[in-house]
Amino acid sequence: MGDILLIWAILAYGVTAVIITYNHLRGYTKPSIVGWWIVACGWLAHCWVVLQNLKQDQGILVNFTASLNLSALALGLIYLIIWRLRRQTTRTAGLLLLPLMVFSLGASLLFPVEESKLQALTDPLLIAHLALSLLSYGLFSIAAILALMDAFQNHALRTKRFGKLFNMLPPP
Repeated sequence: MGDILLIWAILAYGVTAVIITYNHLRGYTKPSIVGWWIVACGWLAHCWVVLQNLKQDQGILVNFTASLNLSALALGLIYLIIWRLRRQTTRTAGLLLLPLMVFSLGASLLFPVEESKLQALTDPLLIAHLALSLLSYGLFSIAAILALMDAFQNHALRTKRFGKLFNMLPPP
């Protein structure tokens, strides 16, 4: 059941990336509320899988697969929150962020799961540390994507070579 829900989350993130790209290419300036709801449903399915894994395993997995899964979950949460605050900027960031989330979840399904886990996680400071580190990873990923978009725009402005991708990005 967990793999089916993860596939649903991958499809939700991918479909929303396609919707955002389609809207950009058509020149629609309003962000798609349907896209937000699709990402929200995918994120809830993704969150359900993570919570079920925590409940069944009686511990937190500390391997590469779980890290990819949890980082994509943090990226999705930050994307959903920031979309509600700054829709235009987040809509454009979704062009790169949502495919990154699809890639992370797809890779987490493909890599084998190792059985190393942290048992009896009861220390609240350690739980807070893990949560903050995942959220900081998500914020850093979004900042890196926005910096790449800004660098692309800067290069296009200096060389005076504008393309369709330049028109899809927000004004510098």
